[in-house]
Amino acid sequence: MILDKRELPQPLIEISKFNPQQRNPMILQYSVEQLKLVRDYADAHPMKVLDVIDGVVQPAGDTPGHVLILDSGLKLVYSVETDQPRGPSRHISISEGDPEKLPHPDVVLVLAQEMGFRPNLNDGSVWLDDSTNSVNWVQTLEPPTVH
Repeated sequence: MILDKRELPQPLIEISKFNPQQRNPMILQYSVEQLKLVRDYADAHPMKVLDVIDGVVQPAGDTPGHVLILDSGLKLVYSVETDQPRGPSRHISISEGDPEKLPHPDVVLVLAQEMGFRPNLNDGSVWLDDSTNSVNWVQTLEPPTVH
């Protein structure tokens, strides 16, 4: 089952941004409790990327506990990956309901912070996935150490 905003009580946080590429105001509402459920599920069910590649486990986006569909149509997928080269990492993928659009960077940043990401897009790896038209961000669970 994919989590649905209507399943959880308030409070809602509202973010209003203007996305010039969409040419209309973008209103994003989400429940902090919903995001916490997805984060808690991912923390309790860490994944190995190699297991996904080898077909041992389903990708996070096909595993209901890792997925949240927001009223705005945004799809958020969150996982904890234990075999990333830089160490155990969190991975978020956010896509629009419209395959022709990408989520606004401010929306990606706010949702990622709610999932525990440090608020710096240069901290980790960020890329666009053409196959899902999503923004992906992988960041180590612990901040990098400076020597």
